[in-house]
Amino acid sequence: MLSKFRFLVVVTVAATLTACGGGGSVDDGTVELTVTPAEVVLTSAGCAGSGVGPKVMVFGGVEPYTIHNPFPAHIRLSSSYVANAGDSFDVTVLGGACLDAIPLTITDGDTNTVTVSITHSSTSN
Repeated sequence: MLSKFRFLVVVTVAATLTACGGGGSVDDGTVELTVTPAEVVLTSAGCAGSGVGPKVMVFGGVEPYTIHNPFPAHIRLSSSYVANAGDSFDVTVLGGACLDAIPLTITDGDTNTVTVSITHSSTSN
């Protein structure tokens, strides 16, 4: 009778762990650091115009997150810091230059990195 009880306990525990996905959270380092979208493409006539890109959301890794902008004269960020997984920042291209896949680097609290590619191209040929 005791072995049937042990079997029942083991099966119940295994089923519970399987049902909950085995653990992990979007901000505890067990989920890979990701951003969405991973690429922002804006166009304007002769790259002279400015444009507001989408919100870039940060997920996974270890909170908090910092964003490195290599071209602040041409790319404006609403913030260079994101406190929580699932939060976002805005990207605005200021114009005056064409940009070809400029990487914004997002670093999490455990120094893992991911990039967002920013492109600003001309609509005229």
